[in-house]
Amino acid sequence: MAEKKQMMYMNILICGSDSDEIIQLENQLEEVGKEENIRVNIDTNICMNQQLVKNWVTEKYDILFVNLDNTEKDGLYYAEKIRLKDEKVYIILLSENQEKIQETFEIMPASYLITPVEKENLRHWVKKVREKIEDHRLYITFNYKRKTYHIPYQKILYLESQQHKIRVVTEKESYTFYGQLSQIQKQMEQGKEIFLRIHQSYLINSRYIYWMDGNTVRTQDGREFSVSGSCREQAKTAYRMYRNQ
Repeated sequence: MAEKKQMMYMNILICGSDSDEIIQLENQLEEVGKEENIRVNIDTNICMNQQLVKNWVTEKYDILFVNLDNTEKDGLYYAEKIRLKDEKVYIILLSENQEKIQETFEIMPASYLITPVEKENLRHWVKKVREKIEDHRLYITFNYKRKTYHIPYQKILYLESQQHKIRVVTEKESYTFYGQLSQIQKQMEQGKEIFLRIHQSYLINSRYIYWMDGNTVRTQDGREFSVSGSCREQAKTAYRMYRNQ
């Protein structure tokens, strides 16, 4: 059954060559994530270099930590290159002193933390980043074929109620778990992703609607769904809200 408790995920990359500092930072981030109800996914890289910039995927990471004391001497240079490719990733520079604090102005949004990093300072910036991304990072959690899945709202095309089960359909996969569509709908209202209740059995993500008239909804992949009379006006109003965002 889907969890009622809302969680979100955050992708983080730590760049530095001091393994002890990296482990400490990872542990602190995981503790903050657990306490703030955030599932943190952490990757590490021992250096900042041209290969990292070349392979950088825009919006893959929410936070990039760069230790200026134990990365390659051009760590800041490559952080600036990443900023040119990715306007959204939040860059946090780490150093044992404040000598390079002015450099943060070249790669905003960014901040500068003195090492060893205090946990509460991490918490502050993690929460700041969360405020910017949380509406796009809410997800439902359920068990399917003995595995636990976390599906972001924005990846869901539609949900279908099948007796006491919910079928979740994404662009690539579909999953089934035990639950009630009305409970899922209430849970999803906490985010900005707008799902239309077009029928007792269907919730459709407005993001993937190609067109909608009084009786039918067609999604971008060509599927068509009938709109029931009892849901018609509310669905039309919700879809207008989405179009006007």
